[in-house]
Amino acid sequence: MKKFFYILVAIVIFGGGIWMLYDQFCVRESPDYARVARVLFVFGIYIAAYIRYFATRKSEVREVNEDAYGSIIGDAFHNEGEEYDRLMKGIELYNEDEYRKALRILEELLIQAKSLQEVFAVKFFMALCYSEQEEFEKEIEIYEDLLKNINMNQLRGGEENQTLLYNNLGNAYNNAGQYEKAKEILEAIEE
Repeated sequence: MKKFFYILVAIVIFGGGIWMLYDQFCVRESPDYARVARVLFVFGIYIAAYIRYFATRKSEVREVNEDAYGSIIGDAFHNEGEEYDRLMKGIELYNEDEYRKALRILEELLIQAKSLQEVFAVKFFMALCYSEQEEFEKEIEIYEDLLKNINMNQLRGGEENQTLLYNNLGNAYNNAGQYEKAKEILEAIEE
């Protein structure tokens, strides 16, 4: 809804400014240069504000995601570059309930993942997307794969992430209706 509002405001301001410039230079015989200057000034302020908004928004979203998911992301993709930006975009789409779009980005990114931290981060968010879409079997498969094939001690926040994985796996089994398996996993965490 917010995006729609910003697009609507942009169209109104831009369209109004273009109309005023057209009116001054194409309809009237002698343009009012003071009015033209005001229109150009408003355009300049609007464009600067628009650029600043999107530049700061991207860094704010990245900062929030890094704070919330820091131990999961770790140093995936060296926290810079195109792949890291795509990881952040996938997380942002997940946070905005755009699970299918997030999965497309994450699946493409998984192919480019080289380090354990990168594979872990990408697969973790894929599992979260599957959970939200109630595709619990796929979610379970990812968590079990991560627990089986990745040495958590080699990751940033390894012990914390391992506990998180077991907790999420237990919840996934519970959501899938496999209550005994869920109980077994969740009781093992408490010990």
